[in-house]
Amino acid sequence: MNTAPRARSARAATLAPLLVLLALTAATGPSSAADDPPPEALAREALASAGLGFEAGEATLRMRIDDGRGHALERTLTTRTRIDGDARETRITFTEPADQRGVELLTLERGGGEPAQYLWLPALGKATRIAGSALGGKFQGSDFTFGDLARRDVPGRFVARPAETLGKERILRVDVLPAEGDGEAAFGRVELGISERTRALVRVAFHDRAGELVRELAVTRLSKVGDRYVPTRLVMSDRRAGSKTTLEVTRLDPDARFPATVFAPESLGR
Repeated sequence: MNTAPRARSARAATLAPLLVLLALTAATGPSSAADDPPPEALAREALASAGLGFEAGEATLRMRIDDGRGHALERTLTTRTRIDGDARETRITFTEPADQRGVELLTLERGGGEPAQYLWLPALGKATRIAGSALGGKFQGSDFTFGDLARRDVPGRFVARPAETLGKERILRVDVLPAEGDGEAAFGRVELGISERTRALVRVAFHDRAGELVRELAVTRLSKVGDRYVPTRLVMSDRRAGSKTTLEVTRLDPDARFPATVFAPESLGR
């Protein structure tokens, strides 16, 4: 990769699908290659295949929340995903423990517009729309925010950085920076790490506008599904709080299909 940064403006970068990203402790090396893809193309290729184990289907996941003070919570959830043209619909349902059973989050992504999210809490008996500042809130006490659980378009510039090496793996790096003149961006820099061999996204490090590293998502296991590699174990760390949340796929059925009615807001809780 060229060591001189290359920047390119873009309308948008999809930065936070549900469980996609990684923060690896890698040894930085001077490795570079003139034929590395342009940073925007590289980032878009990796992000396009960064869903949690599947583009459509059903999965069971185990969630472990470590609060950084020696306490841990274990949870089990299922995800169901349906794709219809440029629409992507995902329904997350907690099944264990008893105090979380029945909690659901529905995410509707339609045609590249702003996703719609609805949270169902059994105690309230109704669905609540998640929007605005609530998107930055922690999802059911985990280190994932509601905004992490949907693909969103984030205006920005793509800048290539020197590659790293991790063991025998060469990790290509791309920074996503706020668009020129964007003083309202919620982030200062998002660093993407992408495996040269698999083209899978293996690192995302979120920095605030002051440059401080605030959150990391690490893919600690990649699995091959069909002709691509996908993350099946991830760890999101909150650097300020010292907490972390691990999500691991324990069962995967990429061929499962569901009727559209499963993803209607009025179906939550049923």
